[in-house]
Amino acid sequence: SNFVHPACCHEGSEKVNGKIHQCFEQRPGKPCPKHFFLLDIEGRPPLCINPDSDWLRWKMKKEHLKCPPADKHRG
Repeated sequence: SNFVHPACCHEGSEKVNGKIHQCFEQRPGKPCPKHFFLLDIEGRPPLCINPDSDWLRWKMKKEHLKCPPADKHRG
């Protein structure tokens, strides 16, 4: 898909509502200094999620949500 996400996350949410289409991990480094996860949610713009979110950890474990590194998917 043509998943377009923010150039960098600087702040994030704890959880979101909606069907997750894709998830990517923004690891700290260049060009983004902070650790976040980026979610492509149905009908919404891409969202940044805090890496310590219990909700996201639950999704990854219980729903087998995979979040490959974002740097491999940037334009």
